[in-house]
Amino acid sequence: MNLPRAIVLAGLAGCAVAASAQRLESNSFVRKPVNSRAELLKHFDNDPVVRARYAKHFGASEAAVRDMFSELKTEELKASGRYLVYNYQPDGRIGSRRLFYTRSEKVLTDASGRPVLRLACGNPMVAGFYLPKPPTLVSRTPIVGIPMDEEAELTIIETIEPSAYIETDLAYFVPSEEAAQPLVPTAQLVP
Repeated sequence: MNLPRAIVLAGLAGCAVAASAQRLESNSFVRKPVNSRAELLKHFDNDPVVRARYAKHFGASEAAVRDMFSELKTEELKASGRYLVYNYQPDGRIGSRRLFYTRSEKVLTDASGRPVLRLACGNPMVAGFYLPKPPTLVSRTPIVGIPMDEEAELTIIETIEPSAYIETDLAYFVPSEEAAQPLVPTAQLVP
């Protein structure tokens, strides 16, 4: 085989590989294509811009978002239909659209099977208030002023209720100790 023919064949092979490479959709939360939960977690861990985008959407710390992502599993949609998908605009706004997806579309789902992220673009399919489980405060303070036959230590359990606008059918997860720390506002540059 002569040299020019080999160069042409190598160029054609390179074009075929480039054409088959996955192209990232516009307005994606991720900045490079991901094909699995492991790839999403790696991209999330290595890209502070992506972490900030998800933290902004979910209204939670980056650690809480990562905890939630680590509990998701890869599945295909069970039914074709129009799904609400959130996207990240170039100006930093988070928008949403209803898009049609076939039942074979790969998504990351929570424990109840609810689609949480579309895998091709990493865009959320749930509202920003999906996280986290409302915290429960437990106090072992003796109650004073209540007549009792004997002194007894009572346990007061107070659940901090989420705001009224939060959906009641959400599948909650228990965040790690690091993720459960209060979110302290810090100045962040989010492109």
